[in-house]
Amino acid sequence: MAAEKKIAGVIYRFEPLTGWDALDALELLFKVAGPFVPVLEAVMSDNEEERTRAIVRVVPEILKSHDGASMRALAEALFSNCRADKEPVTVGVKPQSLAEMFQVFAFCLEKQFGDFFGDAGLGALLALLPSAKPGAKSL
Repeated sequence: MAAEKKIAGVIYRFEPLTGWDALDALELLFKVAGPFVPVLEAVMSDNEEERTRAIVRVVPEILKSHDGASMRALAEALFSNCRADKEPVTVGVKPQSLAEMFQVFAFCLEKQFGDFFGDAGLGALLALLPSAKPGAKSL
């Protein structure tokens, strides 16, 4: 089911991928999210000091092993089913800034995979994206 959200004055409408396209996107998500699993575990810790130490320890390893090509491929796959004010999403135009791009990416991830992973797991993953606001209300 399509969902809409206003980000930086632009209405983004996302229609979730289906069939093989959805499976391909899920595979890309696992490639992108795999290195983040230790951070997710750290973020979920109740002890703030322990959480901070774990994040500081794990983040450099993630950055060394992160696959930017898979993240971009996932974003492009999701953006292919997204419209910005009824026009195709064009990174650099709509969304224009990096912060806006991550917000649109987080919105698409939430709508594509929210039912599959449940709110808690996906919310923790989205919390790692810069400027992402998990749980923000859709239009």
